[in-house]
Amino acid sequence: MGKKSKKHKSKSHTKNGVADTESHKTAELPAKASALSAQYSASDLLAKAEEFIDVFQYDLARKFCQRALDSEPDNIVVLETYGFLELQDGNLDRAKQLFGRAIELQPDIGHSKYMYMGQMVTGQQAIDFFLTGIKLMKKSLAVDPSVQSVEAAAAAVSSSRNESTKQATPRDVSSAYCAIAEIYLTDACDEPDAEGKCKESLDLAVEADPTNPESYHTLASFWLCKGERQNAAEAMDKGVSLWLPQLRNATKPEGATIEDPIEVSSVSYPARIGCAKTLIELEKYEIASEILELLLDENDEIVEVWYLLGLLNYMQGADYKTNARHYLNKGIELAKKLRFDDVDMLTQMNQLLSELGPVGDDEEDEEEKDAGDGADDVDAVVDMDSESDDDNENCVTEMDH
Repeated sequence: MGKKSKKHKSKSHTKNGVADTESHKTAELPAKASALSAQYSASDLLAKAEEFIDVFQYDLARKFCQRALDSEPDNIVVLETYGFLELQDGNLDRAKQLFGRAIELQPDIGHSKYMYMGQMVTGQQAIDFFLTGIKLMKKSLAVDPSVQSVEAAAAAVSSSRNESTKQATPRDVSSAYCAIAEIYLTDACDEPDAEGKCKESLDLAVEADPTNPESYHTLASFWLCKGERQNAAEAMDKGVSLWLPQLRNATKPEGATIEDPIEVSSVSYPARIGCAKTLIELEKYEIASEILELLLDENDEIVEVWYLLGLLNYMQGADYKTNARHYLNKGIELAKKLRFDDVDMLTQMNQLLSELGPVGDDEEDEEEKDAGDGADDVDAVVDMDSESDDDNENCVTEMDH
């Protein structure tokens, strides 16, 4: 048989990483926001808003941001903090208004507002915002050469959320060039010489910070779009080598983390999912599986991770059927629990299960053997509706890259 699955057990997680006990502590605070604005400065109100942003209490943070803005409508720090809050909470129109006003008031200082605006628009408009931000960052780096090295850059990043005074780093410049390259791969792919501009942006990203994994991951996507799989594989190998070893070293063999993965890895959780998807497309199943298993250790309530593990085992053939079925069923169970609404992904999981078919006699023997080897390999199964058997029909199997 194929490689055994890790049989991850479900963990309990508090919503948004915040304990339920926070709710009763903050329930009475909205009523106090108006009174606070009368006796505290905009900076005091903003500091309170940042406390709530840090614990994902966005509604409360918004009240304090608005009071601060009412107090000082042209305060750049208030505008950018408020804009950041609205962007995080998905209120893009309001975020654009706030960052746009900050740009009007202070167009030549502070790169962050341009980076955020670039995230919220598309095509050439987004590219223009990123290029302006890059220009300001390079100017800042030229004035303060002490942050030219990657080591010094980490120490130069401000711990405050004051976007207008944050020191730019070579990594910031590199990531901005990656963002431009992504646009040429997607929204602006039909622009004249989009391919050449994309490659040029990626070369500049690597030049700005040769240790930025994002530049190599994006370069792999570029080569895949051109059908050059070998170049894509080499780029992915380079990118993954810059962060995966550190993550391995921060994890015990049993899967319990020694350090916070977010602190250890320079690549975000969603970006690591993207890496795994590219690796699956390149048929690098072993490394993709390792990355996805580490993601489960970090947070086992992301349906896409279970789906991708099911998919990569399915793609490896008959010896991996048991693994594929395990991960796909876990993904569907979790989707029911979380009321997951990505119809396409649910359809794909059900279609894969349908194609895998019922458990064969040899698989039953193997599962019985696994059960006899120890209780640690048995999953804590979430209750499912009796409709689950009827769901495994008529769907699409392709994975979106």
